[in-house]
Amino acid sequence: MKDILNKYKTGWYAVWCILAIGTSLLMHSCTDDEATKIVDLRYRAKDTYNLPASNPQAIKIQVKSSEQWMVYSDHPDWCSISPEQGEAGETFDVSIQYKANTELDDRTDTITVKSDYWVGKWITVIQKGIAYLNTENADDILLSKEEADAEATFKVLANQNWTAKVTEGEAWLSIKGTASGTNDGTLTVTAISNPSEKRYGTVTLYDRHNVAQQTVKITQDGIQIDPDKTSFRESYEAHSIEIQVISNGTWTVAKEDALQDWYSFSSTSFNGDGTLTVTLNENTGTAIRKATFTLSSEAIPGVEPVVRTITIQQAYNGTERHIFDAAEGKNWNVNNGTCSFSDAGFYSKVGRVTQAGMQPGYYSFHIKEMAADAQAVIFFTYSGGSEIRWHLNMATGKTNYSTLPYSELAQKSFDKSKGSYTLGLSLTKAEDGNMNVAWYLDGELCTTYRGTFGVEYGTTSLVYIGTNISEATYDWWEYTPNYEWGD
Repeated sequence: MKDILNKYKTGWYAVWCILAIGTSLLMHSCTDDEATKIVDLRYRAKDTYNLPASNPQAIKIQVKSSEQWMVYSDHPDWCSISPEQGEAGETFDVSIQYKANTELDDRTDTITVKSDYWVGKWITVIQKGIAYLNTENADDILLSKEEADAEATFKVLANQNWTAKVTEGEAWLSIKGTASGTNDGTLTVTAISNPSEKRYGTVTLYDRHNVAQQTVKITQDGIQIDPDKTSFRESYEAHSIEIQVISNGTWTVAKEDALQDWYSFSSTSFNGDGTLTVTLNENTGTAIRKATFTLSSEAIPGVEPVVRTITIQQAYNGTERHIFDAAEGKNWNVNNGTCSFSDAGFYSKVGRVTQAGMQPGYYSFHIKEMAADAQAVIFFTYSGGSEIRWHLNMATGKTNYSTLPYSELAQKSFDKSKGSYTLGLSLTKAEDGNMNVAWYLDGELCTTYRGTFGVEYGTTSLVYIGTNISEATYDWWEYTPNYEWGD
């Protein structure tokens, strides 16, 4: 009997083991099926929506999924969603309408787009609160310079607690009386007398959370000397510049170094607004020259004068002209075609010559004459395959400017009847350290290309000049370096 029971026990254990293994396999199979299930949820919605406190427009989104879907809010009491859910397969237009926010503070909600187990998107909705903090009669506040306690009052318009503080000009500007309030109020600012320069202050208004919301600019009258420009970079030629000065008193002009005689003033004494004319002599030297002079208010005992400093830098004549004669021809190598140098100039017939080591700067190549079907060319080439190209085509009456990697920048018509032209090319430094390029025809700007064709400023080039079609004669070329002005 015992053996029979043992046999039954063994049998039941076997059955339970088989059932347990089967159940485990079934559960594992279901889990795999669930993990590999794909929900194709699609939607059209922004990441963030910003709404006003009152009368917000409804947010419109679209939802489509391969399974049932739903759209819900973290704060359903703030908004209504229609429809909130939908069946698979169809595209639904969902409208989310928020109620007015009657609280002072802004509020933030999250809208969730979900289908089956898959959350496709969380949408942030930020709705403004009704709090405001503004000012009235606070524009262009000007306080007297002579009164011991000059003051001005302006309105504060608010529906909350607020505070005010002088954040600029604390040494002479202050708030008279209360500097805080609840809802609408007034604010009065006062200043001590000003014996010198016109000065500027700021009062900042903070909301109930101590966050700056408004600034009010305060000006106190005083001595004024304001030139329209304080730094000049001028060409080497003899010429004059005019400086417009706004002033409310007497002022004078003086050189920092009286021995610098290469510039002079039209007058050294003025009263009120005036035009200061500065005349520069030609800079015949080989370096940039610099001058500094000052504008100063009249000397009054016990009053600190107002001083403005002006700097002028004048370039030198760095232009080098090269005549295309036989001697100049020794500096150029024939690249192809028929090329010759003589007293008549550089003659090219479907040919080009080259010269290496050309620095950035301004180049001019003068064509004395061209055949009616000629195409003149200038190429500035760089290692790595980059090029700057200049074409002048008499047959079409078109210019062409381009760079390599190839980019046809522009075409422009020109006067074919002239027959003689100056092709200019300016290579200057771009903000990213590469080169800006500008093309000129007879001194007039044709087009520009700013620092994007990848040649580092300062890189030297191998230059090709000549003709691609027919014949032309060049009689001179010029080079002007880029001036290093310094600070």
